[in-house]
Amino acid sequence: MQTQMLVEQDDAELYVEVLGDGSGSNRKVPLVDFPFIIGRNDTCSLPVESGRVSREHAEIVKHGSGFLIRDLGSTNGTFVNGEKIKEQPLLDGDTIKIADFDFDFHRPDPHEMRQTVTLAMDEVSSSGKGGARIDTAALVGALRQLSQLAMVDSLRLPTVPILDAHSGSAIATWISPVGECLGELTKAQREVLAKHPRLSNTLRRIQHASVVRGSLTGAMTTKSILFHLTGRDCEDPELIDSFGWMRAKFGPSVELVVGIRLEDAEHDSARRARLYDLLSVGVQFAVIGIDQFRPLPVSGLLDRARFVGISSKSLGAASRSPAVAQNLEEFLVELAQTDRLSIACGVANEQEVELCQSLGFQAIIKDL
Repeated sequence: MQTQMLVEQDDAELYVEVLGDGSGSNRKVPLVDFPFIIGRNDTCSLPVESGRVSREHAEIVKHGSGFLIRDLGSTNGTFVNGEKIKEQPLLDGDTIKIADFDFDFHRPDPHEMRQTVTLAMDEVSSSGKGGARIDTAALVGALRQLSQLAMVDSLRLPTVPILDAHSGSAIATWISPVGECLGELTKAQREVLAKHPRLSNTLRRIQHASVVRGSLTGAMTTKSILFHLTGRDCEDPELIDSFGWMRAKFGPSVELVVGIRLEDAEHDSARRARLYDLLSVGVQFAVIGIDQFRPLPVSGLLDRARFVGISSKSLGAASRSPAVAQNLEEFLVELAQTDRLSIACGVANEQEVELCQSLGFQAIIKDL
C-alpha cells in the first residue's frame, strides 16, 4: 500500500485570497460566517470599492459538506475560472472574478482525501509493474478535485436538448459521457483518471447524483434523460445499482434512457448483458450513431431500442444522394410503425432541420 500524505490543515484555513488588491500584494480573508457576501456595501463580509461591483454582488454559502458561490443578480456578473455563473460549486483553487477583482478560493481538505489517495496509490503501484509510468502528481491533483466534487455531488454537466423536429420544443435531455463532464480537471488529470476504471466509476456516481440534483432543483425540466455511454462505461459492475438508484429517486415521472453505439457493445457479450439488465430496473435503451440502413445491421441491441439516433454522416449522405435519402426515409417509417423515436444527431443548420422534417425524423439534436 502506498499513501500520499498531505499536510494537515483545519477549518480555520478556509479563505479567499484577494489577488493584487492595490497594495502590491495578495491578501487572505478567512471565511468564517455564512453567507459570505462580496459587494460594494460596507456591511458585506468582503467589501470591494468599485462602481462596477454591485452593492451585494455575490455570496459564498455552505452546501452539504461543500461550498457554492451564487451571483446575487449583479449588473456585471460573477465569473468562476473565466465562466459566467449564476450558481457554481467551489473547488479548492477556483478563481472568482468580480469586475476587475480576482479572488482565489482555498479549501484545503486533506482528511477526506487520504482514503481515496491511498486507493489510487495502490493502483499506481500495481499498474507500474511492467506497465506505463503514471504521472503521480497529476493523479493526486485529480483526486483532490474529485474529492471536492463528491462533497457537493456536482459535475458541470454538458447537456444538450433533444428537440421535437417540427415544433422545436425540448422533449428530452442528452447527457454526454462522464469523461466530457470533467472541465474542472486539466487534460493531464483527465488522462490519468481514464487509466483507473474504479475512479472513473466513482465519477459516474457523481454525474448521476448531479443529474438528480439538477432535475430536482429545476435546472433540467424535460421528462426524458438520455445518457450517452461508452463501451467502457458498460464494464462498470455498479452501473445497474447506480441507474436503479436514479430510477428510485425520480420515480415514474422521469424516463431514463441509456444510449450506446452498436460497435461499442454488439460484439461483447458481457457489455450486452449489462445493458439488458438495465431494462430490469426500468431504464429504456437507445442505439446511436446508426449510418447503415440497407441492409440494416442485424442486431439484438437495435431490436430492443426504444430510441434510434442517426449519425450526422448519414444526413450529409442523404442530402447528396436521392437513393440514400429514400433508404433513410423508409427506415424512419419502419421505426415510427414500431413506436420507436428517431433522432437526427448533430444537425448543423436550418437547411438540415428542413431535411430532417422532410425525411420524417421525429426529433433532432443540434451541434452534438
